[in-house]
Amino acid sequence: RVIGVLGVDNQASAREFSVHHLQQLVHLAGIAATTIDNARQYSETRAKLMRRVREFGLLQALTGQLGIITNFEVGVQMALSMLLKATGAEAGMLHWRQGLQQEPVSITQGVFGNVIDSPFEFADGGTLRWWSESVLQQVLATGKPILHNFPTEEWQEHGSCLATPLKHGKQVVGAVLLRTANEEAFSAEDVYFVTNIADYMAIALEAALLRQRAQADRKRLESLLDVVDSGVWFFDNSLRLVMQNRAASDLVGKSLTEAVGAPIDELLPANNGSPHLVVKLAQQVVRERRPIAFTNSLIYVRGRPEPILATGRVIPDFQNDEPVGVICTVWEAPPMQSNEQLEREFAQMASHLFRTPISIIQSSIDLLLESSLSERERAEILESMHQQGQRLTDTVNELLKILRMETEGVSVQYAPIAMIPIINRAITLVQNDNPYVTFERSIAGTLPLALGDAAKTELIILNLLLNAIRRCAKGGHITVSAHSTPHEVIVGVEDTGKPLTEQEKQRIFQRFYPVNDTDKRLPSTYSFGLYSVKQLVSLQRGRIGVDSTPGA
Repeated sequence: RVIGVLGVDNQASAREFSVHHLQQLVHLAGIAATTIDNARQYSETRAKLMRRVREFGLLQALTGQLGIITNFEVGVQMALSMLLKATGAEAGMLHWRQGLQQEPVSITQGVFGNVIDSPFEFADGGTLRWWSESVLQQVLATGKPILHNFPTEEWQEHGSCLATPLKHGKQVVGAVLLRTANEEAFSAEDVYFVTNIADYMAIALEAALLRQRAQADRKRLESLLDVVDSGVWFFDNSLRLVMQNRAASDLVGKSLTEAVGAPIDELLPANNGSPHLVVKLAQQVVRERRPIAFTNSLIYVRGRPEPILATGRVIPDFQNDEPVGVICTVWEAPPMQSNEQLEREFAQMASHLFRTPISIIQSSIDLLLESSLSERERAEILESMHQQGQRLTDTVNELLKILRMETEGVSVQYAPIAMIPIINRAITLVQNDNPYVTFERSIAGTLPLALGDAAKTELIILNLLLNAIRRCAKGGHITVSAHSTPHEVIVGVEDTGKPLTEQEKQRIFQRFYPVNDTDKRLPSTYSFGLYSVKQLVSLQRGRIGVDSTPGA
């Protein structure tokens, strides 16, 4: 192979060259050719080595930074930025297949010609892209890289395009396309480099996507746990705290931020040298890998001098059939009541509810027996008797509803419901019959749809309003508020009636709790307390509470 020419002349001398001189020149030319070829090979090898070092540094930086990214799109933009810088490309696009049930995602970076990032939509419905759709589909179908020089039928400008698949194992999960206006800008070395980087990108981006989904799932789980009245703890195999809900934070006196990583015996300390019941059960569950429940047991919690009567459950937490920790749940048991006490409360409630209408009916009968009454007076008395009889019927029906709720259960018809129309209907229903009470709506803009049973939700709000009316004197004021959080819609009913005592607040959700009923026209479930309404709320996976502040 001829790589050059070596020659000499004798213009400065009259001496003639001989065959010996020619042989020496040929020998010298061979040495020169070998030296030049070695230098070229050394230069190429050095260039390759330097490129590999740069590529390794980029790969190390890419995998290191993508390894801590929890946002998929941020990870893609970071990877494209590094690829553009390493290859000298003007624009890049990463196409990602999310699965059969989801649309693929295409994320772009850089500027090429007059087309910036996304495709430009023409008025006739056509699109102008800086990348070739046919090249993209070919890479996705074959799983092989493409080095393509323009112009083509699809794109009439000059330049170069490099496309390589993103693979997870043997599965093609996407593709990377790089574009530049310079012809022959990408070499086989670039194809090798981008293909190698793409394999790591696919793994790192899928991990980032999984971390992003796991983080979203964790937030949803935390939100769901926060609406649970029971205290819930997640501990790892070494019984150190991983997560807890709001009720658990109240029990241990520490927020999740303060408590995470703490050992279980620090959160639930021993009492008089005896280990906490939940600690002992958690240690047993770790050893035996089986769930353990406890009922009506005395446990100590922070901030309370006396133990509380609690029920709970400790279960092992498995992942891929391997134990990864334990889950502990604790809820305070309601005060136990004897059958005799329940019967006495029921008798008191029944006598309170039935005494007034029966007395009115009896008095009306006595009046009707008098012959001196006019027809109009008799009609008024009969109407009053009819109303009181209807009140007795409604009261008995509501009592039967409570009993059926406990014995047969109540079905819930879940559907998306709009809360504002339900609130307005409930207010309208009670407002006309109670002109001595003023009503105010305090609704924060528009509310999202809530998942629940529309009929039961309206019944709940109606009964809350009826309860507020009972507690308001004439001239009282009732405010109905509603606002939303990312995970729930919250409705509140506030009245200006007499504040509840601490004992009333503790007992107001108990069954057959007697409430002062001075309005004879409004028999409702609240004649039996808020017990049945709380049951309806719980059936819809909601929560209800009461607060009462003097002077508020």
